[in-house]
Amino acid sequence: MNEIELIVGLKIPDTTAITAFHTLEKLGYNRLIKLKREDYYKFSTAEPIPKFSKKIGKVDILVNANKNKFIVKSAKEPFEEEKQGRLFITKILVKDREDGAKALLKTLQERLGLKKIKKLEKGALWTLYISAPSEELAKIMAKDISWKLLFNENYQERKIMQVG
Repeated sequence: MNEIELIVGLKIPDTTAITAFHTLEKLGYNRLIKLKREDYYKFSTAEPIPKFSKKIGKVDILVNANKNKFIVKSAKEPFEEEKQGRLFITKILVKDREDGAKALLKTLQERLGLKKIKKLEKGALWTLYISAPSEELAKIMAKDISWKLLFNENYQERKIMQVG
């Protein structure tokens, strides 16, 4: 079974991410330099990765060609993020505990004919660009930020996907 990730972002500025960034600034997180939010989908499929990658980026309920940009990658590959000077980049995935992906999976399988998709996870992928003296301090700050603003512990879960 292949695991494939689809990361979908906006071509225009994301007002949700901008508002969250300014809120965190007001809370005193002056080492947070930039904040980015993208939609995250992880598919388990029997289809070969190259073939599936070509199909999934054209599914308009996931990617609107007029307003979105997207990346498709194997779940085993690391994220490719543009290094921004001496900043530490941390990715945090926030998912609802109640799996809201069931209806989407059914639509993809039944209405759009993507029957080889066996499992789907979805969430919001936040990328934090932090200026810190060490990677460990950047990770601590990212965890603190996620607790304060990026997720609600009562109905969501978070996972630190990458620090670097």
